[in-house]
Amino acid sequence: MASASSRLAAFLLVLGVVGCGGGGGDGPSGPRVSIDSAVLDVASAPVDSGPSRQLTLTVTELPKDGLYVGENFTTNGLANVSFFQTGNTTATLQVDFRPGAGLPEGTYRDTIDIVVCLDSTCKSPIAGSPMQVRTTYTVSATSSASIDRTLLAVSALVSSATAPTASALITTAGPSAVSALHVVPTADTTTGIAFLQSVPVSDTQARIDVTFLPSNSRVPGLYTDTATIKVCYDSACNRQVAGSPFTLTTRYTVDGSVPPEPGVAPLVVASRATLAHNVVDAEYSASLDAVVMVSTWPVNALYVYDMASRAEQQLPLNKPPVAVSVSPDGLSAAVGHDALVTHVELATVGQASPAVRLLNLSSNTSDLVLDGRGTVHVFPATDQWVKVHSIVVATNVETLANTFPWPYAGNHARLHPSGDTIYAANNGLSPDDIENYHVETGTVSLIGDSRYHGDYAMCGNLWISDDGARIYTACGATFGASTVPANDMLYAGSLPLSIGTLAAGYRIQSASTRSAARELALIEQPLLECQDFTQMASACYSHLNLYDSQFLTLGAKYAFPPVAIGSTTYAQRGLFVFHQAGGSKVLISRLNAVPDRSAEYLLSVMR
Repeated sequence: MASASSRLAAFLLVLGVVGCGGGGGDGPSGPRVSIDSAVLDVASAPVDSGPSRQLTLTVTELPKDGLYVGENFTTNGLANVSFFQTGNTTATLQVDFRPGAGLPEGTYRDTIDIVVCLDSTCKSPIAGSPMQVRTTYTVSATSSASIDRTLLAVSALVSSATAPTASALITTAGPSAVSALHVVPTADTTTGIAFLQSVPVSDTQARIDVTFLPSNSRVPGLYTDTATIKVCYDSACNRQVAGSPFTLTTRYTVDGSVPPEPGVAPLVVASRATLAHNVVDAEYSASLDAVVMVSTWPVNALYVYDMASRAEQQLPLNKPPVAVSVSPDGLSAAVGHDALVTHVELATVGQASPAVRLLNLSSNTSDLVLDGRGTVHVFPATDQWVKVHSIVVATNVETLANTFPWPYAGNHARLHPSGDTIYAANNGLSPDDIENYHVETGTVSLIGDSRYHGDYAMCGNLWISDDGARIYTACGATFGASTVPANDMLYAGSLPLSIGTLAAGYRIQSASTRSAARELALIEQPLLECQDFTQMASACYSHLNLYDSQFLTLGAKYAFPPVAIGSTTYAQRGLFVFHQAGGSKVLISRLNAVPDRSAEYLLSVMR
């Protein structure tokens, strides 16, 4: 039983409540008041709003100056008591009870004391006053609810774009139909749940539908969530039916297994090795027949992978690497960091005292080129128009290029096989372009950019054929390379890349040529689908394409197939391709969402 409280209403002039009818007056018997009932018995199940009842007060011999009326009531089950005029000699007593949803089950008794007086201080009550009305308010909660299950388990392949659903059934018993109740499902956690909703099925049942996030938006794994299901008498859930609330647990398994790309022959490799580190950037040393890679996991390091022995040597780095460049003779490499360049003689990697030089750099790094003259040229990553930083390895002297116009930050750059020029592709400009720079003097100076401004998409990266005759850009447009300015960067045809399912289409991720065999090998991938490899694994199908490097005709296309680890197959994305002297292709690829990160990167050989 709720504790009693009282309230004293202000006295009201009956003229303002019941009016002055013009009849009546101070007769010999005087005014008298009566009420049609002194008892109110109300029963209610919990509902949104409390019930109301009305009683009628009647006055006889109404004085022409009117009367004063007031009330005093307890509030165990009562919410409010008020008067309003209904006639010249009658008034209605409005009795409002508290919402049953806010009260525990039980019986609530209250009293309403009513006084009607000739004066405002009520020294002269009229006949029949004071009066008392007794109320009994019974709140019963006989409805109950149950749920048919407390665990929902679903699974889906990461390659699927559909959102799985599952349901639980709420059943109610008692006088309140489901439509009169409030079934409120709430997700406590949302690692795999998208949303919940309650759907009435019948007068006694409601279905709780759980919709999960699309599996291709999740990294493969198990997503466990909980949801609280309340069945209430009111919308604010102040009062729940017996049995409520319920805890519903969901287990959503996103299976990383992905099917092979339909319609494209899978790539078949002669050998494959797992790299126990990630690969931020990589280049190939033909003289050492080794792949040179830099990584940030599990440590900052440079790795030299010997293709003949399949042995890998590690060189720890002082800072996270951004890019690596191998010298034209293949014997040394430079690693670009933020405000640092590391130069290393590759043959000494793995020895007790490797030949390493730390070079001063007064910028960050987007890309860098180690030329054949002992100088490192660094293209900064940020700001807008920037100067190329050139560092002489032997003296650790840094020089900033003063030629104008300066390149835009974020360039990707490649050294021409002649060693005399650098070609770079800009990023962040529209239209995008490619540029050529002299490096013979130890610093860079701009020769010029292409004559095409928006005619052909360059797409922010480029590769140069091993014979130095052709430039391949990331969107497939190719250009001639020449020491004659009038012939340099002339359009030379476009590679037929895959179209893809989205408007952005495919882009070249990596390219390598073996001009003696007229072979161009490149890795292409859909731009948008592969932007976030962990989230778009099912749509990120990359290919190894083989072209005639002279006529740019496609000879073969191979899909990087999913790779099985245990019972799960993981999507594979191609990252780098290099030609060995005998024509074999060295491939570096990455598997999506492998639980063991040391199994994420692969180095393969295709004959």
